Amino acid sequence: HRPGIAALIAESGCDQASLSSTSIGFMLAPRINAAGRMGQIDLALELFLTQDPERAAQVAHQLCELNRQRQSVESEIYQQAVSMLPAGAPPEAIVLADESWHQGVVGIV
Repeated sequence: HRPGIAALIAESGCDQASLSSTSIGFMLAPRINAAGRMGQIDLALELFLTQDPERAAQVAHQLCELNRQRQSVESEIYQQAVSMLPAGAPPEAIVLADESWHQGVVGIV
């Protein structure tokens, strides 16, 4: 019995009865991955280790919040990157950087 996984499934809005590789890959995994990207990997570990259903629900909620934060940061970086693109015909390669970009998120933009 894994209360953390059950809580994340519920918090993510997935239907446990019809859980598939797609729902795991696009609904559950990003929430777990967001913990590492946003510098709070301990939450993902706690999700897997806790046996307390109440604590599992709290952690699952926090992971969903972190994923929303990650999405927001990713969107901001993307918008900044687009604004940095040169006008005219696109070059063969584009390399953009900014010291303010979040280290855990910049690689997925």
